[in-house]
Amino acid sequence: MTPPIVALIVAINKYQSDSICNLNECLNDSRLIGEYFRTLDANIVTLEDGEATRENIISTFRSHLIDNVDIKPGSALVFYFAGHGTRVKAPDGWETHNGRIEAICPSDEFVEVAEAERMVIRCIPDLTLNGLICELENKHGGNITVILDCCHAGSGTRDRDGKLSRAREPYTDYDNKPFPPLRPDVDIWKSHVSSFDTSGQLGPREKSSHVLIAACREEEKASDGYFTRLLVENLPRDISQVTYGDLIASIPARLQQVPQYEGDQDRILFDTKIIDRDHRAFKLRPRDEGYEYEVGAWGIHGVKEGMKFRVQSDDNDRKFLGVLETRKLGTVSSILGPVKGTCDTPLFQKGAVAVMMPDMINVFIDPDSRNIISLQETTHSSFKLVDARCRANVALKLVSNGDSSTLLVENLDPLYIKHGCRPAEFKWEDVSRSLPSLLHGIANFKYHLDRDHAVDSVEAASGDSHLDFEGVTMALYSLQIHSSGFIQRRSDNLFENLTASLLSDNGASYGIRIKNGTGQPLFFYLFYFDPSTYTIQPIYEPRSSTMSPINIITIGYGSTTSEPLEFILNDNAERDAGFVKLYASKQYVDLRPLHQPLVLDCPQRKVRLLKLSFRTGFWCARRAIIEVSRSK
Repeated sequence: MTPPIVALIVAINKYQSDSICNLNECLNDSRLIGEYFRTLDANIVTLEDGEATRENIISTFRSHLIDNVDIKPGSALVFYFAGHGTRVKAPDGWETHNGRIEAICPSDEFVEVAEAERMVIRCIPDLTLNGLICELENKHGGNITVILDCCHAGSGTRDRDGKLSRAREPYTDYDNKPFPPLRPDVDIWKSHVSSFDTSGQLGPREKSSHVLIAACREEEKASDGYFTRLLVENLPRDISQVTYGDLIASIPARLQQVPQYEGDQDRILFDTKIIDRDHRAFKLRPRDEGYEYEVGAWGIHGVKEGMKFRVQSDDNDRKFLGVLETRKLGTVSSILGPVKGTCDTPLFQKGAVAVMMPDMINVFIDPDSRNIISLQETTHSSFKLVDARCRANVALKLVSNGDSSTLLVENLDPLYIKHGCRPAEFKWEDVSRSLPSLLHGIANFKYHLDRDHAVDSVEAASGDSHLDFEGVTMALYSLQIHSSGFIQRRSDNLFENLTASLLSDNGASYGIRIKNGTGQPLFFYLFYFDPSTYTIQPIYEPRSSTMSPINIITIGYGSTTSEPLEFILNDNAERDAGFVKLYASKQYVDLRPLHQPLVLDCPQRKVRLLKLSFRTGFWCARRAIIEVSRSK
């Protein structure tokens, strides 16, 4: 059943200032999207042309969405805007990747303010819109969809076809000066910052909060009357099983206008439900050559020549069907075939999927726990039992806590011991029946944390083996709140020799900055490896597969909408550590197969400045260490 829908629709054809050209199709677009939402019995308020002033847009956002007492829990909340978009210089102290901020243009932009000499009404910047969305989420939950049919760049008023585009002309008197701290914007920014709650959370908010559908990339122009029409044509009447990923894939891109989607692609339209898909399972595509198969995984995913894949059914049973190994490693995919030395493998049924089998880990079970911890190796296990602790990667021990027991998983790797990583603790009742799965997760964690890029024959043959990744830096900064309400850097760069040694501080917050100084476009992915839970958490990933590479990425402050980071020890710990790993790729890659949410409750940690020296090739990665202690 579709949740109730409450929508605010804003559309502007006629602008009050002669400095902004009018548009032709925005009102028609608002009626198209409005008619669609009415088929879903939506509660809609529409602001058009003269009604869509700066003050009215913000106040109606509050009255119809944030402060609407009739909104039921779980309702789908929609903000739609069709009109001009622009870029202006960021406020002083607000760091963005290009020094600019994106904004939507109300109908009264550049109209003189009567009571103030030489003052005009300004655009509504993205930080203000994000602040309103944050308030809305805190009040009514994260079922929020933002649809922007406007340009994110002020680079002209007509596209190559002579049609109107929704980018107003740059206005140098205002656009090239830092955006001023206006009211009510400052109040919204401060409210946004005060609403942050990062307790128990390392990275940015879960993507189960609001989603964004935009007519084009931030540097592109949106043609007047194009995007909304196609969007409505592809919006289904029955949305119960249609995801946002399905929707955006159905809208064709055109020259210099690529529609954007930011959020969880597996999320159901206008809902918070997620289609449960195992992204670690790659579909098998049969090839003509004998019993070979192609999978959409390659080096950056962790594939290497000779690596084995478990083949299983693509359903909830995940029935074991066999084993394949990597025959050939490509640049965007890999070829799998029967394991060498075995007979030809029968053709797998349609719908079979393959899951990478990481290198085995050696497991030692404490002698006092062997009568309870029962493990049996199979041909496709990710672990091998050893009798000597000195030969093991991890040691298992059961500790009784009265009526319950705790499984201690001690990692014996010198890296973990050196930096003070504490044993992971799991309730025995939670893991006793799934120990092989837990050990597979630990093996997967170790494999991805330890592995690094290596130049292979595929890259050398491509002529791309001289790609130089020197010049990429990652830094951690402590943060502070600017007087205007947004968050900015406070400290110098904190990383040192790939290691951060920080004090646990409940009041401290941090941000990460990644800068690409290589001179070539790169996509970045940042993960936190938590050895206390063996989770692999995404801190930053490209917002969509169609976005352009960004040379400067800020996390926890600046142009990002993610919350600041905190790194805090558990109450009973004096010292602990975790790892940050940055991946860089010349092309967009779906790295959801690396996500490993084994345990939901994760302690918080810290980071520092880091200079990354990459090898050559199509992708690369580097690891940093985060130490947290109560005293120096």
